Amino acid sequence: MKSEVGGTKLTFQQDSAPTHKAQKTQALLKANNMDFWDPQTWPSNSPDMNPLNYFFQGELERKVCATSYNSINSLKASIQKHWSSVSPMDVVNACKSFRPHLEHMMECMEVGTLNKICSLMKKSHI
Repeated sequence: MKSEVGGTKLTFQQDSAPTHKAQKTQALLKANNMDFWDPQTWPSNSPDMNPLNYFFQGELERKVCATSYNSINSLKASIQKHWSSVSPMDVVNACKSFRPHLEHMMECMEVGTLNKICSLMKKSHI
């Protein structure tokens, strides 16, 4: 996998999910010179600190839950329909809206870990 797409540098976010902190995963990323935040950098269980989770979980939930479903299959179909309607610009806008969200969180929380994340974001040009 390339560490750049269309001239934009990619940085993988690694939380404390077992697959992310597995030695094989860490070694693979390092061996392929991938830029990534290790599990010690990214707080565990923090979907509100992930631009895609922060935006898409709420956006998809709002759209999908606007309707009642009679079956699991119809619920799954609705999720797939709404997920497939997400455009590349939606992803760009979600990422752009992330920095102000993170800055607001810093006002409300202890800033030690968040300062470290912001420093990494600046280095990654996020």
